[in-house]
Order: sequence, then C-alpha cells, then structure tokens
Amino acid sequence: MLLLMLVVDILALIILFFIRNKISDKKFTNIKQRIFTWFIIIILFYLGSRDRIYMLILFGIISILSFKEFLQFAYIKYNNELKISSFIVNLIFYIGIYFKNFYVLLILFVLICLRYYKKGFIIFAFFITSYLIGSISYIDDLNFIINYLILIELNDVFQYISGNIFGERKITPNISPNKTVEGLIGGIILTTLTATLLKQFC
Repeated sequence: MLLLMLVVDILALIILFFIRNKISDKKFTNIKQRIFTWFIIIILFYLGSRDRIYMLILFGIISILSFKEFLQFAYIKYNNELKISSFIVNLIFYIGIYFKNFYVLLILFVLICLRYYKKGFIIFAFFITSYLIGSISYIDDLNFIINYLILIELNDVFQYISGNIFGERKITPNISPNKTVEGLIGGIILTTLTATLLKQFC
C-alpha cells in the first residue's frame, strides 16, 4: 500500500510539472505543497510501521496542526502562548500515550481546564485535537492506524477534486474559502466507496 502511494505521488508530481503552464501559479503551488506533504506522510507511515514512536510523532504533528485550524472556527488568534501550550500539551500527551499512562493524560487535562477555565472553546479544541485524535494512536495495530490515516488523506484529496469539478456553494468562506458543500459530499461518498473496496480486496 505504501509503495503504491509513493508511486502515485511521484506520478502526480511528474504530471503537475507537465501541466505547469496550463494552471495558475496559486493552484500550482497549492498542489505541489499537497504532493510534498504526501511524501512526508508516506515516510512517516513507513517509519511508523517499523517503530511506534514515529507513528506517535506523526499524530503529534497532526494534533498541533489540527489545533491551529480548529481555533479558526471561533476566530481565536493562534498567538505565541497558544503555540507553546499546544506544543507542550501534545508533547506530554503523546509521552503519556507511549507509556500508556492514563494518570498523565488525566492530570494533563485537569491542568488544561485550570489554565483555560474561562475559555471553554480552547479546552474543547485541546480535547478534540489531542485526546480524540490521539486516542487512535493508542491502538497497537499499526496497520489499522496506517489504513485509517490513508483514508483520511484520501478524503482530503477526494474533497479537493470534487470541489474543483462540482463546487459552487461555500461552507465557510471566511475560514476556508476553497471548501464547498459539493466537495464535502463527494469526499464522503468516494472515501466510503474506497474503504468498501479496500475491505473487499485487501
């Protein structure tokens, strides 16, 4: 699966440079960033299949990036304090996950609540992006985790493709102007079909 993903990613990069003159600079840069992000994810997937700590590093990065994006929904500025807090919280959280220490996770969440007790959305953001996302990495079956993350990334790709072809109605124009209702629906349908096919043939 990872080898196939790598081949597809390389082909996508080659095709992108062949059609360079047919697309705008903005779209070219956006697609190129997505392709290189996939290279990084594939490498981390491979390392994660060899050693659990690399998978936790991958999830930690996902949690930090998700926290930043999640704050945008409430128009909360991602200032230096929140950047430092996000890094420290996720560092401690994934160390707790690695050693499977429930008490560390519980104490950490209590400290988050005490620090941001007047800012409920920030507590909620930490819970969603660290605890819910991180709970997946608690699973010992690395193949399950890899397949799960592949479907998440494919959903992003499917939404991007569906949105570019059929997209008309914006979901959150002020936060993510490229996200559309059609892209969301297309992503859900295509990801579900992909998961069904993978279950049948893999």
